[in-house]
Amino acid sequence: MGNEVPPVRSAPAWTLGMLLALALPSAAAAQDEAEEGACEPGEGVTVVVDYQEVGPGEVVVRCVPGPVAEGTTALDALRAAGFEVEGVSRWGDAFVCRIDGVPAPEEELALQSDPGYRETCLDTPPTQASWASWRAAAEEPWTYSTTGARARSVTDGDLEGWTFAVDPGVDPSMPRFDPETLSATTTSVGAELAADDGSEEPEAEGPWGVPASVWATGAVVLVLGGAALATARSRRAGGDV
Repeated sequence: MGNEVPPVRSAPAWTLGMLLALALPSAAAAQDEAEEGACEPGEGVTVVVDYQEVGPGEVVVRCVPGPVAEGTTALDALRAAGFEVEGVSRWGDAFVCRIDGVPAPEEELALQSDPGYRETCLDTPPTQASWASWRAAAEEPWTYSTTGARARSVTDGDLEGWTFAVDPGVDPSMPRFDPETLSATTTSVGAELAADDGSEEPEAEGPWGVPASVWATGAVVLVLGGAALATARSRRAGGDV
């Protein structure tokens, strides 16, 4: 009796599930890396982060390639676009407090009610200095979102926008990126995002209104002609036929 082998017990279901989950690649790992610029219409999710008055003060536009998995949230898209998101100590990522470290803990936000305010991310940020969330579809205007990013789903073709403005007034400032043209609406975001209207700068003019390129061509012809003439004279002087 004392030599009986104890029965083999099967591993609990949750243990097998955990091992399986570790063995399979995560959705984030399977997601293609984000690309700079907006997605093609109907493909992937375009994420626009407009820092406006804080941090670098620029607009960053990235494409999260599709197809977008069912159940993907706006918060998932923001992170998949390569942005680091920090929530608040009290509520977690139910409230987005910082995006890529902005606003920085040491950055003073000149609120009218508190000129020396600094964000600690301990509790819900004040409405006068917080990230506002926007959504749109291609060729449609931005719409301010009143639904938390963690509870809002996204799909292929959607545009997700985030803006940060200090004391924006009654309405938050919408992103400086136009969903209707998929281009920047301000030149302050940098040349890489500036809208291209397809126009060309007029060519500089030389004397008597002749285009500079014509003068340059003429100068080259004269130089080559002079060199050829000098070579011919030298050959004649030396007796060459």
